[in-house]
Amino acid sequence: MSVTSDTHLALREYPVLDLRLHDIYDAALLLFGALVLVLVTADLASDRPEVGLATFLLAVNGAAALIGFAICLRRQYLILLASFFFDYIFLAVAPMQQLRVKFDPIFGNDHALFTAILLCFCFTATAFGSIYFRALPVRRPQRLGFLSRAAFGGSRFHPAVLFCTITIVICVLLAFYGSSLFSTRQTYAENVLAHFDKTTSLLLSTYLNPFVFMGAVLGVLGARAEKKWPWLLGFLVLLVLAEVVNNPIVVARFRSSALMAFALLAFFGWNNARAIASFMVVGMIASPISNSFRYENATAYDIRSFDTFFAHMDYDCFAMMCHIVYYLTYEGFSYGSNLLAALLFFVPRSIWPEKSEHVAYYVWHQVRYYRNVWTDNLSSPPFAEGYYAWGLIGAIGLTVAVFAVLTLLERRAQAAQPGSRYRFIVCVAPMLTIILQRGPFIVGYSEYWGNIVALLTALALLSVKMPFAPPRLSRDAPGHASRRG
Repeated sequence: MSVTSDTHLALREYPVLDLRLHDIYDAALLLFGALVLVLVTADLASDRPEVGLATFLLAVNGAAALIGFAICLRRQYLILLASFFFDYIFLAVAPMQQLRVKFDPIFGNDHALFTAILLCFCFTATAFGSIYFRALPVRRPQRLGFLSRAAFGGSRFHPAVLFCTITIVICVLLAFYGSSLFSTRQTYAENVLAHFDKTTSLLLSTYLNPFVFMGAVLGVLGARAEKKWPWLLGFLVLLVLAEVVNNPIVVARFRSSALMAFALLAFFGWNNARAIASFMVVGMIASPISNSFRYENATAYDIRSFDTFFAHMDYDCFAMMCHIVYYLTYEGFSYGSNLLAALLFFVPRSIWPEKSEHVAYYVWHQVRYYRNVWTDNLSSPPFAEGYYAWGLIGAIGLTVAVFAVLTLLERRAQAAQPGSRYRFIVCVAPMLTIILQRGPFIVGYSEYWGNIVALLTALALLSVKMPFAPPRLSRDAPGHASRRG
């Protein structure tokens, strides 16, 4: 495949190949998923036959999610692939394991349980509808917008400004974080909150930290494509330092995983669904390791067997949905105040004292009554937040809105030029999509905006010439030495 320096600099196209090796990989991955679903369903049906209807419905939802995952894997729909992965794990497999071990007494409330299952089916149906619209023909517009054009390349590749900016920011971040980068997530968070409030700390976690990492990746890509080896070495050094700043020991897993997935897709194809599928599966299996570094006084590693792997607060999305439904049986709807606060996350509470907290904040006291929960940092997916705002209509409406935006983003990336900003955004989107759908909505929404702005900033700096660079002398310029002597 022939490419020009302007188009191949940034992102490769991962082709849709009908190869036997890929078929074997897809079949093995789906067989593994089906086996896990069958084992979890069989365990629940055997241990708790009294919840047979709930078992059947959750198993059906899990099978549907697995089918959707297979479709997206073959068609290379990255964002929808991540959505169906979330659906399969958080809305099928995890709830069944938690039902079996009686993870939360709220499951004994039939109204809350089956309403939550209904919301799961609404999510799955909306995801399948998004597959239909994603598959519609995509035509490249005659006039490409700012995000659709190639971001940089060839004569527009000027790494000096980006390199200097990243160097300065990394030095400041390393000096500020200090030894907390090698401690625990608790110490790291306390260090940040000791100097900034929550709103200001978003500048670090959702903008500056991603900026240095994604900027270094972009520099490596461009320098490699242009064969500018000194710049390549320099950006590789910055990338190592950026990895220290964003290391998963102290940085939240979803943040570090989003950046790792960005690098993976940027180097191996912006639409490489098989790479991101493998990354999600391996990351999920390895996720308990990071819990060993979560708290300062941790005395034991997080070791789980298969039959209780998902009976953990990391996967409490379904249980939180049940709690929100039950909470609203005696509390009124918010009528959108929680969603407005999420959309305007950047407005400090000092300016907006009545700003709503995230949903889990209000439900936390109820959750704590039922099980031992020491933090209000709990899940609340968009459909649960929509339900909290306006009931079933709000749940369906917000789910449809989220899927519509995500599907439109991926369609725009497909129609854009190679190396476009849209395609870079898709590289960081899959893992951010999972945290957006896990909730709280305000967290996922702010993470999306912060990472996108950081990415666009890095791309903009990569095409800016150094203002104080000395001009090149032309042949006719005064003082130019004549070759004729």
